[in-house]
Amino acid sequence: MIRIYNNTIIFLPTLEVLTRKQILTILNLHSKTREPLFNELMSFLNFNPNEVFNLINSEKDIKKIIQFLKDKENEKISKGIMLTQSFYSPAIDGIINDDLIVVVPKNIEDLINEGIQQHNCVGEFYNERIADGEDFIFFIRKKSNPKESYITCRYSISDKELAEINTRFNGEDYTTEEYEFAKKIVDLLNVF
Repeated sequence: MIRIYNNTIIFLPTLEVLTRKQILTILNLHSKTREPLFNELMSFLNFNPNEVFNLINSEKDIKKIIQFLKDKENEKISKGIMLTQSFYSPAIDGIINDDLIVVVPKNIEDLINEGIQQHNCVGEFYNERIADGEDFIFFIRKKSNPKESYITCRYSISDKELAEINTRFNGEDYTTEEYEFAKKIVDLLNVF
């Protein structure tokens, strides 16, 4: 669909495919005019347009409004992560074999901590996919030290398969036994 506002042409196939940059462009172009596209965008993002308009009317600069929207978006993502992770957690959290234990991250902070320890993108790249129920993350740790990151696994909920299994720096330094343990965890997840 093509929309024209203030002599600006915006190609907008559907709101679902908007990128963050497009959202910010729309916000910059249309927020102060209260045009329909802005209201439609606020509804799509599940934001209250009145809250945003109150910020605009209080003459907050666009950076503060954008930060407000980012904070709201992060809050929504955090809730989605907690829902997805808590749904699958009872099936596998705490499962142990001779050397390994499964740890399920409960919130975004757990994911961020894993990404820092593992030097990978967990905690930032997959957050929206987890929040939308597309992916589930679980950790395999050494039973002797369950707080220290060892292996990070990503389970694709729609494909019902182990999408990724990585050690530090997205390495594949795991043993056959560790890989088989991860596959057994996936078999348990596939029951859902």
